[in-house]
Order: sequence, then C-alpha cells, then structure tokens
Amino acid sequence: MPIKSCLNSSDYTQLCKILNLKYDPNNPFKTSIFFDEFNKQLPNITHTYSTPLPQTIAVYRSNVDEPEKIYFLGWLDNNKTGHVVSLDNLLKTKKLLSNKAYERCKKGNISSRWTDKSHLAKNYFEPTT
Repeated sequence: MPIKSCLNSSDYTQLCKILNLKYDPNNPFKTSIFFDEFNKQLPNITHTYSTPLPQTIAVYRSNVDEPEKIYFLGWLDNNKTGHVVSLDNLLKTKKLLSNKAYERCKKGNISSRWTDKSHLAKNYFEPTT
C-alpha cells in the first residue's frame, strides 16, 4: 500500500527534522516526490525479522514517559501487584510498540517495562491476558 504524500505541517516539520533537511528556497523539499520515490523502494512482501526494534522507533518518539528508557524489558501484570497501569505507560506502549499492545495493556491492566540499559533489552513479545 503506497504512503500518502500529503502531510500536515507538524508531520512535515518532523519529517524534515528526521531527514536533517534545511530550507532551500531554490530547491524546496516536496513530499510528493520524496514519497513517490520511497514507494518505489517498498518491498512487495516483508518478513517478521525485518520488524524494527522498539529502540529503533524510540529515538523518533522522545515525547514519551521516561524517554531515556528505550529498551523493551517485558510486561508487568498490575492485577498481581494491586496497581493500575498509568496513562503515560499506555501512551508509551502505543507509540513504541503498537495499538494492539496498547489495547491489550489497557484491557488487562498490564504495564510495558522499559530500561535505559541495552544489555537488559528483551525481544518483543505480545502481552498475555
């Protein structure tokens, strides 16, 4: 499925930042050209081993709770501890993992656990509820 080339101004600014682009009035950056070329490079099939790790995504999602903790550590079942999953944790789960993980955590009162120590990182696995 091709990527839509029309971005709102906030997303456009973020994309320019990620691509490290500087404004040039003689050669303006056009998302339509960029995404047309990008779409040509997309594979027709993908493999599970090509899924990005949470820490790869985290460097572009610094507006999360504890942004220095980018390595996935596992899950915490708050039903066993008598706590309630925090909204900040749910939002970080959604931004760095997936909407599916977010929904499971919200429904099951599960917190995603994170660390800033790369050697403690775990391979991602779905929460069980």
